[in-house]
Amino acid sequence: AHGSAESNSILFADADEVWYMELATGHHWVAQRIPDDAYAVCANRISIQEVDFGSSFFMASEGIRAFVSDNRLNPRPGTFDFRRIFGTYTQQDAHYNTPRVWFGQRAFSPEVEQDPEDLDLPFICRANRLIGVDDVAYVLSSHFNGTPFDPLGSDGDERSRGRYRAISLSRTQEGHILQIRPGMPAERAGVHWVALGTTAFSPFVPFLANASSAHPVWEHTGARPETTSAYWLLRTLGMLTESRYASASKPVDDFLGACRCKAHAFVARTDATCAPLAGEALTEALTRENRAFMDELLADLHTLLQDLVMAAAEDSRLSFAMDENL
Repeated sequence: AHGSAESNSILFADADEVWYMELATGHHWVAQRIPDDAYAVCANRISIQEVDFGSSFFMASEGIRAFVSDNRLNPRPGTFDFRRIFGTYTQQDAHYNTPRVWFGQRAFSPEVEQDPEDLDLPFICRANRLIGVDDVAYVLSSHFNGTPFDPLGSDGDERSRGRYRAISLSRTQEGHILQIRPGMPAERAGVHWVALGTTAFSPFVPFLANASSAHPVWEHTGARPETTSAYWLLRTLGMLTESRYASASKPVDDFLGACRCKAHAFVARTDATCAPLAGEALTEALTRENRAFMDELLADLHTLLQDLVMAAAEDSRLSFAMDENL
């Protein structure tokens, strides 16, 4: 009844369908179903383009066409391009929003050449392969890797490396991948993959959706750094990695790769062991397995942090070796 104060977006999904809804402020909205063979990459900007009001792949608020017509909002009569009507086309979009969409589409459809500042990049795209959790995690963890726009890279120059707003920033609080696996019972189909802190340096950890709790270290986050919080431990990892990126990126990449392997093995193993269970017994088993896996990752994280601190201490410029000629 109250509408929306700004153009928010909402994603709806189950094992069969994915719908993306955009609020055009006020009380008007459009939702589009993402085709089963397609993907969409969205930033902080209106994304939906041409609306087909006669298609089962679209839904819209009552009276939206009359509202647009009465207020002469459509710059291209005869079409209904939702982005053109309600979206922005600004210099900020070209530097803050569109490059992130460009990088995601570049990752999934590298054969399509596009301009990172193109404000009309397509909403619905087709990938050159099946997209998995690790592909999505790569995009959510990216800082324009392998391009002249990488703030941590060596390509380009100082201007290009600071030209665009990367996907993974130091102020990122969390990254999420919500996976609903088709062909599985609903109570075992959901996996919530979460990366805490700067996603470029944090593993996406699988939380089984039907578990009753996660882990105390993952559930507690204080306002200041503390060693009993996974959030702050991973924040520390990000800080250590970025501050010594040339030497720290390799061990951190190795750690993240090992976490990916362990995570997928954990999900597959838990699927097999919990397949005969249902109801409360299933929830208890998922919670127990989830907790044990979190302990394993925490141990690996502590070891990595110790290694990085020791390497940094040995690399100090406040060191001295007596020359044998003195």
